[in-house]
Amino acid sequence: MSARFDRGLVFLAVFLLAAPLGAQGPLQGLVPPEVIGVTIERIKPGNEERYDTVERELAAVCKRLGCPNAYLALESFTSPKEVYWLTAYRTEADVARIAADYASNERLLNELRRGSAAKEALTEPPANITARYRPDYSDSSPWLVGILPFAVVVEVDRSNASSGAVFELSDGSRLAFVPAANAEDTNAIAAALGPAAKRFAVHAEWSNPASAWIIANPALWPPGDR
Repeated sequence: MSARFDRGLVFLAVFLLAAPLGAQGPLQGLVPPEVIGVTIERIKPGNEERYDTVERELAAVCKRLGCPNAYLALESFTSPKEVYWLTAYRTEADVARIAADYASNERLLNELRRGSAAKEALTEPPANITARYRPDYSDSSPWLVGILPFAVVVEVDRSNASSGAVFELSDGSRLAFVPAANAEDTNAIAAALGPAAKRFAVHAEWSNPASAWIIANPALWPPGDR
């Protein structure tokens, strides 16, 4: 869970993709979401261990107190470490429903605020992004982010728009998400997409997995999530 930004409050106020995947069947998880919310955090060098401790505690809080949406932590291969926090919604209408669920869970919000405060000195100010799926820029591959253990993220234009699932931000820029099965494939995909491509590994212990992800790839997730 991403802190300082108060994961609950950011989800409430801004984004995250329609219908949490955890409420859906495993096959539905293969369809790209209509909307995604991404929070990007850059960990200040030397704070990785403390960041890990806080995020594991926040993940446990979300499981114990009933976080209303699934979310995925993607940790960069390279340093300084960058973490992409990804939440997917199936429809725009679910954003309001998730916001209401957070608003009604004061215990969870209080714990998230405490976690945010604990991370205040550990990261640069986070960037919050809302983006909508663009099938006309995407290829036809299934949405396996959260099912496969790695991913490549890259900004795309018409010249390289056929890679992965492409989402458009409010400023017109576009990000492609391409899942990968192993580190070797991740490196090959990134090399093919160019120097701007970023390589990530799923950090399962920081995530709140959807049931679809666990069913599709139980080996990726800690025993307590299965």
